[in-house]
Amino acid sequence: MEPAGTDKAAPVSAETEEAEEPVFYADTMEEVALTDQFRLENYYITNKITAQTRYYIDQNAVLWAYGSNNYGQLGNGEVNDLDTFYRDPVRISGNAVSVDASVNGYFFIYLTSDGNLYGAGGNIHDILGKGQGDADIAGESYRAVTSPVLLMENVAYARAGKESIAALRNDGTVWWWGRYEGTYHVSEDSLLYLNEENIQSEDNPLWMQSTAPRKILDHCIYAVTGDTFGAAIGENGELYTWGRNIMGECGTAVTGDDFLRKPRKVLDDVQMVWPERIGFNSTEEEIPESMEYNTTYGFNMFVRMKGGNFMASGEGLGDLKTETQITGDLVYPEEHLYSDTFVPIRIREYAETEIRSSLQRLKWGMDIDEVCGILDREPGRQFYTVYRSAPDAPEAEGTDRYIDVGDGDYQLEFDSTLRLTAVIMQKGGSRSGIFTMGMTKEEAEKLAGTEVRLYMDDDEGIYWTEETLDGTRYGFRLDDSGRIYAVLECSSREAFLDLW
Repeated sequence: MEPAGTDKAAPVSAETEEAEEPVFYADTMEEVALTDQFRLENYYITNKITAQTRYYIDQNAVLWAYGSNNYGQLGNGEVNDLDTFYRDPVRISGNAVSVDASVNGYFFIYLTSDGNLYGAGGNIHDILGKGQGDADIAGESYRAVTSPVLLMENVAYARAGKESIAALRNDGTVWWWGRYEGTYHVSEDSLLYLNEENIQSEDNPLWMQSTAPRKILDHCIYAVTGDTFGAAIGENGELYTWGRNIMGECGTAVTGDDFLRKPRKVLDDVQMVWPERIGFNSTEEEIPESMEYNTTYGFNMFVRMKGGNFMASGEGLGDLKTETQITGDLVYPEEHLYSDTFVPIRIREYAETEIRSSLQRLKWGMDIDEVCGILDREPGRQFYTVYRSAPDAPEAEGTDRYIDVGDGDYQLEFDSTLRLTAVIMQKGGSRSGIFTMGMTKEEAEKLAGTEVRLYMDDDEGIYWTEETLDGTRYGFRLDDSGRIYAVLECSSREAFLDLW
């Protein structure tokens, strides 16, 4: 029997979805079908894939890794350049029970059966203690820990964030260290904290950090960190949260500080908690050509209650409003709705059909806000990111008018009046289902009933249909073998010419 709040059924209509709780997605429902009896070993991670490296523990409790090693993240005593890729797995350790790594692949940690926590890789913000080499991380030079070092003893469970670590010790204490980053501040007051005297200050508005393991809680049975916020479960099911809280993701009121700097109890009767992503292991068994984050929610905390229901806090869940600018993600302030308390949600297993169902409902000439409304109503709010010109940006600096859907697998383009004029499909095929990936130009031509000819002879070449089909001008990109790997749909010949 599926627990309450889960849904593995066929997609429901937009009207039905609006009447139900908000929907979020997991890669697989197997990892959220928890047993009633809490056992830490059920949540050990034995397969972790970052953008560059895979870590896995085999049936003999041996930890292996392969992939890139530009931060020393293979733990083999070396730091290599970006052109070096280890295809043969490197043996890291025996007696391993759980492994985790920074989302960017900066470093990894692993736990052994005797309760020792080790780590290696880029020593960003001294998270791994003393370094042995050098590693370039985001344009800055950091020491690299090229061979695993002991970070902590008597550890029962540990997780890695983007630039932080959370550990639960056998005595029930929770320890956290590293850094959480906040919003993008451009003010004289905040820039004062970039000098050497203030950079380590605990009230630095730019980030929350601890350069050494710091005990933050007692009497806990579980602890976890996401990229920018963390959580722990107390002995009686109490939920404690800490970290970045700009959209209520910690389940507590947003303040003038980007961070909840000390853990706060926000809920009772909690069985499990997930910051940002509902799950534990990576589902892939090989490093993909490009990482996808369709089931990652950077501003949401998820919990499963002891009764089996699911709840969440953060972005897109309430009627509270905030205007926020995030370093590297939102290039200018945008208004967001959020909830700073936990509200009921439903969990569904991610399927590409959810996105395509939304895209098939879009019509040429739709206003960008109407398009966003459809993407919101159909399951898949989390699947898209809007890029539009800042209202006061000069034309030369403000020409971005598109929406990335499904982590860039699909892109919606708009004209200068923010009306939909093009859809770029890089997965599956055309929205109509006529043209599919892997099809040859000749096969597409036969189905189109009109000539498919070369339009632009760049490195790969863009081909387009001689005639408009059912109100759409189609274009194609072909791979080296002459097969379609991207379908371009435009509202007209003029729109196609304007875009390319």
